[in-house]
Amino acid sequence: MRGLYIHIPFCETKCPYCSFYSYIEKDKTVIERYFDTLITEIKTYNNLSFDTIYIGGGTPSSVNPNILDTFFNSLFKLIKYNGEEFTIEVNPNSFTKKFIDVIDRYNINRISMGVQSFDNNVLKLLGRNHKATDIFKSLELIDLDKYRLNLDMIYDIPTVEDNIIFDTLESIVKVNPSHISAYSYQHEDTGYLANNINLDKTLFSDIENKLRENGYEKYEVSNFSKKRMESKHNMIYWNMNEYIGIGSSASSMYHTDNKIRIRHTNTADIEKYINGIETSDKVFDDYEELDIEKQISESLIFGLRLKNGIDLSEVERKYTTTIPERFLKNIDILTSKGLLTCQKKKLIATERGAEVLDTLSLYLL
Repeated sequence: MRGLYIHIPFCETKCPYCSFYSYIEKDKTVIERYFDTLITEIKTYNNLSFDTIYIGGGTPSSVNPNILDTFFNSLFKLIKYNGEEFTIEVNPNSFTKKFIDVIDRYNINRISMGVQSFDNNVLKLLGRNHKATDIFKSLELIDLDKYRLNLDMIYDIPTVEDNIIFDTLESIVKVNPSHISAYSYQHEDTGYLANNINLDKTLFSDIENKLRENGYEKYEVSNFSKKRMESKHNMIYWNMNEYIGIGSSASSMYHTDNKIRIRHTNTADIEKYINGIETSDKVFDDYEELDIEKQISESLIFGLRLKNGIDLSEVERKYTTTIPERFLKNIDILTSKGLLTCQKKKLIATERGAEVLDTLSLYLL
């Protein structure tokens, strides 16, 4: 499986909790230049065959549908899409019938909507520019027999009562989407392993249990789906398969003939990105060439995000080498702390380990 990610940074407002690169821009000329630059960038790659496409942001649905139509028309003259999964992110207040007409023309089959909450006070607290009524109106436009639907929600929001969070969860379940992404607002405590302090109260397990009761199985730390409805594009990331990212702040990962893994990220500055691509200059904020040991490290870290964990024997077969001793020692430490289980070389994060996964991953770098 090989994926194409396209970053559309444009937003109507900036949500204070969001860590993704976004850009408030009303000038149509800048937006059109950006989409022209995306086409210029994709031409710089040789292999333009993709199994999945993911249009993320930012807020892709906030862009004028006519601009999207022109962009898609140009894109599909250049790439080969093998039809596995085509996702686009949307927000409730910018999701319109005209937008749907455009995405229908290009066989987009998966919509990911940033709901976050069905409570207007919580939406205001989060800095969202939509209300619950906008969610209901936009959902009426989506034919669930035609599209696979993901809904995002946020929990563990400071000052928000648990019952309000679970009201949102109930509302989402009633919609009956094929996929739900549930993200904790709180940051992990980076001192947890070192100081062995208690975690702040989290709804992590309660959310998982409630979704399981309603037919949604967790397959990754923050992602739940009905049977065989996992995000194929996101599984590319977690399984360390190749992907190309175009647009400001977009990342790519692919392999060379001599088994070196190349990873790079475009600059998170829209003007530098446009000017750099237009003048054929490098626009990377980060560029790495990873040897086998670093590739094994990444496979372990990303594999632990998955519910079924990672098979160390499969890693050794893939990279034709044994797991380095330093990783095995740290795996033993994490296992002794009750953060990992390892049976017959199958490595899985425990419930407690999944709650502090970013911290846990530091032991596997």
